Amino acid sequence: MKKTSFLFILVAAAIFAFGSCKNDKRSQQDDFDDEDDIEMADEDEEGEDAADDALPKRSDYKFRTEVVMSEPDEEGDEVVENIIIHMKPRHGKETIVDIEAVMPLDTINWHGFGVIHEDDINFDGYPDLMVCGGPSNAYGNYTYDAWLWNQQTRSFDHVDGFYEIFDPVIDADRKEITGGFHMNNEYEYQEVWKWKGNKIVMIESKTIDYTKMDDEEEDE
Repeated sequence: MKKTSFLFILVAAAIFAFGSCKNDKRSQQDDFDDEDDIEMADEDEEGEDAADDALPKRSDYKFRTEVVMSEPDEEGDEVVENIIIHMKPRHGKETIVDIEAVMPLDTINWHGFGVIHEDDINFDGYPDLMVCGGPSNAYGNYTYDAWLWNQQTRSFDHVDGFYEIFDPVIDADRKEITGGFHMNNEYEYQEVWKWKGNKIVMIESKTIDYTKMDDEEEDE
């Protein structure tokens, strides 16, 4: 074999080996890049999870109310003036809401002031918050202030006008809230309310005249 042929073979082998080495290095670098991308994605997900965990869950909240009484009068009687609501997440700032009692009444003959109800009042699967403001007249007609749980912000949104629903009854099957107002022993005003977004809207109302019902029963 001639020397030139032998040298040609050696050069070709060296070029092939060098090219293979470059390809190997490139593929390894590609692998490293992929691993870096995966690690960065994992870090992003962990960051999102951490930010999500920083927001309180509905179950993290604790609630309590204080019933503020007036100064005793000359006869020693005192009545409810305000109801202070405390909403405190496990981690975070406490929210304090001060509402006036609908009708200043004593707690000896009347009850319900500041009672907390945790029902799903807007039928989205999350329990909300209703706080009793007390009766509005001698026939009861209890009023409530309400807050909806907002799953996006992980906080409570106040429901404007909810106190206009007297003695609210939650109907989960029909996704309605019914209310009733006793004007006296002879008349009762009834309403049906539905949600439109985060607003509660009255869709039906009627007045029941018990005197006519009594007359009809007598005629029968």
